[in-house]
Amino acid sequence: MYGIDNTTSVASMPAISAAGTAGFFTGGSPAAGLPATILEADWLNMVQTELLNVVGGANLKPDKGNLSQILQAIKALIGAGSGLDISLSNPGYVTLPGGFIIQFGTASTGESGFQKIDFPVKFPTTGVLGFAGELAGAGTWASNQPSLYSIYSGLTTEAMTVYGVRWDPASGAPSTGTWVGAQGMGFGWVAIGW
Repeated sequence: MYGIDNTTSVASMPAISAAGTAGFFTGGSPAAGLPATILEADWLNMVQTELLNVVGGANLKPDKGNLSQILQAIKALIGAGSGLDISLSNPGYVTLPGGFIIQFGTASTGESGFQKIDFPVKFPTTGVLGFAGELAGAGTWASNQPSLYSIYSGLTTEAMTVYGVRWDPASGAPSTGTWVGAQGMGFGWVAIGW
């Protein structure tokens, strides 16, 4: 974004005329006797100044060769002003105003049903809650083999370990059997802290 800099521009913005009735641009209609909208310096100066204020508000120096400065400025201002930071990757996180962080992702259990989850961002103070659950379509409830997940050995500021077990019915009888840790069980997880 850059201010107009051709040989017919002036060094300081002229006074803006009094506001009239707000309207919209038209290409005109010769058949109806409707003239096309004239672009006046007042309006162009207002739009240019508004855009330059967005760039300056994000502490960016206007750069004629950079055609993404408005986008960069908006991203910087939203992140800085709201305290909101978002990553929708897997794993991902949302940092809310005040420092409250929600982290999330998907994974699969490793050997014997255990899987360590390293958080995408470290909780600055503490992790307070972690949980995991079966991904849609990952379990086998229909064949009498439900799965359960829990946080094993606590939640730290940097990681948690998920333990997944699946019901293993003896001889196909759902009322008898045992819970066993199983490798390759897909799950989703969420951790909350600040």
